[in-house]
Amino acid sequence: MTGVPVSMRWLVLSFAGLGATAATVPSMIPAVAEGFGVDTTALSPAVPALFAGVLLGVLLTPIAGRLLAPSTLVRAGAIVQATALLLVAVAPTPAAFVAGAGAAGLGFGLVEAAGTASARLGAGAATPRLLVRLTLAVAALGTLTPIAVLATSSAGAVRAVPVVVALLQLLAALQHRPRRSPGAADVVAGGSGGAAPAGARVETRGAALPALGLASTAIACYVGVETILSGWSATIVAVELGADPAVAALGTSAFWLLISLGRLAGVLAGRRLPAEGLGIGAAVAVALAVAGAAVVTSVSGPAGVALLAVAVFFAGPCYAIMLGLGLDAVSSARSVTVASVLVAVGAVGGVVVPSIAAVLDGETGSVPVAPAAGAAALMLAALVGSRMLVRRSVSLSSEAPA
Repeated sequence: MTGVPVSMRWLVLSFAGLGATAATVPSMIPAVAEGFGVDTTALSPAVPALFAGVLLGVLLTPIAGRLLAPSTLVRAGAIVQATALLLVAVAPTPAAFVAGAGAAGLGFGLVEAAGTASARLGAGAATPRLLVRLTLAVAALGTLTPIAVLATSSAGAVRAVPVVVALLQLLAALQHRPRRSPGAADVVAGGSGGAAPAGARVETRGAALPALGLASTAIACYVGVETILSGWSATIVAVELGADPAVAALGTSAFWLLISLGRLAGVLAGRRLPAEGLGIGAAVAVALAVAGAAVVTSVSGPAGVALLAVAVFFAGPCYAIMLGLGLDAVSSARSVTVASVLVAVGAVGGVVVPSIAAVLDGETGSVPVAPAAGAAALMLAALVGSRMLVRRSVSLSSEAPA
């Protein structure tokens, strides 16, 4: 991939595999449910299971990193994903399909956390630009995979898709790695302790903790809402538009395409707008669009789908901005630790919010848009509250005598 250092190109395929794994499970649900002769709601738990696995993988990474290098953990995560996707491909029951999705999430979490650490260790100050390119690989495969699901569904061979993605994961695991990849000790040595660099924020712990708590709430709610929109993307098209299960898989492609366009728009807008204004503005748009969809979907399915598409577009840049604003509440010396916590909290939101939404909306068997609207509103309130606390902390610090 253009712009990626030669020493880091081995990460491109690993991150591309993340997009393929994330898109395979939700886009297959309508077609696989039809094959099982059950309603799509019988397979909907596969989406929270996927994120539960991601959370477990993220939490296991720093523990395993004490013994293994990040590049080794990336390889292990790819192998776990490959094995799990083969289980998804041959799953004889809905329960086995859900179990395979959860195991795939475990491998996903290992690759995401260890791959990000590898990118930071290899790229240094250029890490943000490298991660932008790597996440573009994620979005590209996330967009293309559901198209493959559509093509194979028409031929009655939808289960071939996870097999192909599993082969991609094995290729990622077997590709060339750098001779030496720093271990966890190197990460700790390079990212913790010592005095904060000149100009870094030195926070007051009492003021930082409430701000971080609200920022964590906002991120958890955001990931939860995004999980609902992505996990039910194919189901939304099938239920609200009455599309054939094979065609409905394109809903997941549309989701990834809109997320990619939203990220690109965020990059362009960020050249003129401050991160805080851009983040809050995007969050307002997401909350209003999802709330509107909750109101109009029962009257007009197409109008509800259109509003959800607007929400997905504006959701594109939200996560990165929220993460950055959350880190703004702490000093640079603590940023690595806090970033890990915020990522883990987001993964928790990806499990808890969709699970609660499914329970609250379980009687209808439809897409849980109304609970998603509530989570989006809480996300916006928490984000605004966090920024108000940070501003107040900065104001008090500037007024304090030297």
